[in-house]
Amino acid sequence: MNRRRPPLRLLAALPLFVAAATGAQQDEAPSILILQSLDSQAAPYGAITQVFRARLQEHFDVPVSFAEVSLDARWGGRRDREPFQLQLIRNRAEFQRPDLVVNIGPAAIDFWERHRDELDLGVPALSNARESVLATMELRPGDAGVFAEWSIPRVIDSILELLPETREIVVVFGASELERAQTEEARRDLAGFTDRIRFHYTSDLSLTEIEALVSGLPPRSAVLVGILSIDAGGLIIPLQEGTERLVAASRAPVFSAFANELGLGVVGGRQIQIDRMSETMASTAAQMLTRPVADPIVRVVPLSGPTYDWRALKRWGIGAARLPPDSEVLFQAPSVWSQYAHWILLVVTVVAVQTFLLAALLLSRRRRRRAESASARLSSRLITAHEDERWRVARELHDDFSQRLAGLAIDAAMLAAERQAAPDPDMLKRMQSELVRISKDVHDMSYRLHPSIVGELGLVAAIRAETDRVRRLRRWRIDERIEPLRDAPPHDVALAIYRILQESLTNALKHADAASVRVRFRQSRNHYLLEVRDDGKGFDSRGRESETGIGLSGMRERARLAGGRLRVGSTPGKGTSIMAKIPVKGPVT
Repeated sequence: MNRRRPPLRLLAALPLFVAAATGAQQDEAPSILILQSLDSQAAPYGAITQVFRARLQEHFDVPVSFAEVSLDARWGGRRDREPFQLQLIRNRAEFQRPDLVVNIGPAAIDFWERHRDELDLGVPALSNARESVLATMELRPGDAGVFAEWSIPRVIDSILELLPETREIVVVFGASELERAQTEEARRDLAGFTDRIRFHYTSDLSLTEIEALVSGLPPRSAVLVGILSIDAGGLIIPLQEGTERLVAASRAPVFSAFANELGLGVVGGRQIQIDRMSETMASTAAQMLTRPVADPIVRVVPLSGPTYDWRALKRWGIGAARLPPDSEVLFQAPSVWSQYAHWILLVVTVVAVQTFLLAALLLSRRRRRRAESASARLSSRLITAHEDERWRVARELHDDFSQRLAGLAIDAAMLAAERQAAPDPDMLKRMQSELVRISKDVHDMSYRLHPSIVGELGLVAAIRAETDRVRRLRRWRIDERIEPLRDAPPHDVALAIYRILQESLTNALKHADAASVRVRFRQSRNHYLLEVRDDGKGFDSRGRESETGIGLSGMRERARLAGGRLRVGSTPGKGTSIMAKIPVKGPVT
């Protein structure tokens, strides 16, 4: 019996069918089972998982199916939970059989190696951990491992290279079985540093106690943060919260083992490259899913180069000269020019235009001030001339009229004593009395025209004399507190203060209908302060009367010419207060 050969067309089409079958297999959505040592919220495993899933999806045109099982190794020694975890994995495998198992962290690797044959999933495994785990694990044909280079002595060396004066370092790990194992490993590896560095370990502390420890560190200290997923009090610490809180509390520079925490306030240095390691895991997983190989794949991701946060360097006063030659500095603030060059040019243009306008305004202002200064000097000369004229009239009245009237008073007294027949004695007595009053009035007029007491006895004595005179004249209740002066004011300043007092008392006497007056005068550090307050009927100090009154205007002008200012406060029915503030050095000429 002869067998018929297949048609040549079928033989030619056979490779196409094979290729089509292979393509269909590759186009199927791959399923990934992820075994987490802790969970997806624990640093750094959560960050590794997030980046791995995103990067692996980029290798496929169809959605990748992911399932995660958290072994939650925070609670060490709980082997009694493993049957439930195994059953959970079996249930998920029955629902959707995985094409690849990904073990993240040493606890997941240990769990997988102990139960792999029992689970019998028949799929390869991709494991991720620190490089030191590679020495104790088993990689079967078709498996792969992506490991992070990690050497805590090397990291301490980089810290001391940056901060050679460091004498204390806090090494931060959590309280889980995994983290305690890393603490013990760090103790062994750092034994060679203990002769010059004092180390503190935190696995037996709560997060609050760790914060207190780092907040009380002495100078020349540092903090190195490793994995911090749970503290000794059982507090679960999600993602990067622990690092953020320690950075906020620490009085010493904070370093982290993981590069993805650069930007949280840690200084930096040589760190585990989480992103690069996750991307390497994704490319390795894609290779295992599409082009399986018999021999195990081992890839080690080195520590990063020296990379630093510019803001943290600035916070701790670490200069650029201390950085290693090949350092990379991130988050450095761009220069003002590079950010705002166009705005700077616009502002310069606007300022240039405004400068010309301001120059014109300043010139006009200067001319106006000159005019005001000339007006002020003119007013000063007018008041000075007025005072000189008063002085001349006062001298004439005192030396001429007052003396002659005194002589008449004496003559009249003699005539009255001799009792001559012609004149009427009563009339002569009245003449005598009237002449005495005239003499007194002329003397008072002379005093008001120019108070010589200011120049003879000083300003304080003159103020006391004026208040005594007004008290005798009106029998007022005057409450006075006049303090001695440290500096004798110039004559024109003293005269201005005295005239303001006179005018204030005159206004209270003639217009306010006051029952009492309070007078205060003292010298502060830089000013003479005069206050006259009465309980009279008052007036509206904001009205036109305050601006146009001759007495108030004269007091304001005297205060201004003395280099000071006058403030008038009054309310109808509530009295009036006048406060003068005159500089000790007098007016600026």
